[in-house]
Order: sequence, then structure tokens, then C-alpha cells
Amino acid sequence: MKTKLWGIELEVEYRYYKGYHGAHDSFGGKAGAGPALEPDEPPEIELVEVLHKNESILELICGEAYDALVELCWKDFDSQYPEPDYPDDDAYLGD
Repeated sequence: MKTKLWGIELEVEYRYYKGYHGAHDSFGGKAGAGPALEPDEPPEIELVEVLHKNESILELICGEAYDALVELCWKDFDSQYPEPDYPDDDAYLGD
């Protein structure tokens, strides 16, 4: 994706990880309705490459700039792939 961060033109490649709903024990005969057996893993964005004037600068980016780029990547991802309509966490009963 091509973007600007603080007026600097960048080309960013990122990877999306969809996360994972951790396994839950059964409750009242319903699979997945009980307490968590393993934690949920939230979705993530990982920066793969950041180019400025065709030069890689990924290893130079840290802190606030890294967080700002990840936020821009989330906006780009969300614009391409709208979030599906998931039920509330309380409604999740597993497979």
C-alpha cells in the first residue's frame, strides 16, 4: 500500500493474522460454552516491508512511527475487507 506518514511518502507491505478464538470447555452439554481452556489471540498486523524512495527503512522504524504505520495498515485492511457480522462473545457456543 502507498501511504504518507507525517508528510513522508512510503510504500508498506504488511501481513494480516486473523487471530484465534481459544478453545472452551463444555457447559450444560453445550460444546464451547464453558470456561476458556486457552486464551483468545486477537487479530494482528505485521509490517513486512517499508520503503521510502525504494530504500528499505523497516529496521529504522520504532515506537510511535511503527504504531502509526500499523494503524494505517488496519485502516487499509478494513477498507478492503469489511468485518463480518459476528455474534456477541456471549452467543459463541463453538462448533
